[in-house]
Amino acid sequence: MTHINHMGTIAFASAVMVPIQFINIFCVIPWKRMANWGKMNCLCRCIVACSDCGLSCFEKLCDYVNDCGLAYIAITGDNFCEGQWKGFMMNVKYMLEFQYSMRVIAIFGFSIKLIIVLLNLATFALFSTVIINDGQTLPSWFPAIIVHVGCTFITASMFCNYFEVVAYTLLMCLSIDNDIHNG
Repeated sequence: MTHINHMGTIAFASAVMVPIQFINIFCVIPWKRMANWGKMNCLCRCIVACSDCGLSCFEKLCDYVNDCGLAYIAITGDNFCEGQWKGFMMNVKYMLEFQYSMRVIAIFGFSIKLIIVLLNLATFALFSTVIINDGQTLPSWFPAIIVHVGCTFITASMFCNYFEVVAYTLLMCLSIDNDIHNG
């Protein structure tokens, strides 16, 4: 039964973000394009800028609360509202530890992504020049390298982001354990 509750909680947490994205796609982005065309007066431009800023802040807040709460819910099995609140309070209580650890994890994650990109680029250069011997037919290496680096970095980011989620959940486990056993 807990798997069903978790799936409903995850679906509800995802559904919280849908109206934000809907407003962003269908309202703010067209308003910003109209503001760039110069067909709006100053008051309309101010309204567009304020709504874009407010929506962006609200989206960041929802992402932050969802990360805290969903990690807490995955550990304890609480319902959505209770888990969101307790996860947020746990993060506030151990804020310094969370921020320091997440910064170290972000630096480590970026370093891993960079190493993957460089190794893949070296492999690309080795295969294209030595094994395939195609280096003489390319007029410029720059477009091929840019596409290769971009695709590699996006793929590495998709897989390395799981590491950050697992690390965040383990930090939440440590925080809950510290609370239960008084340090």
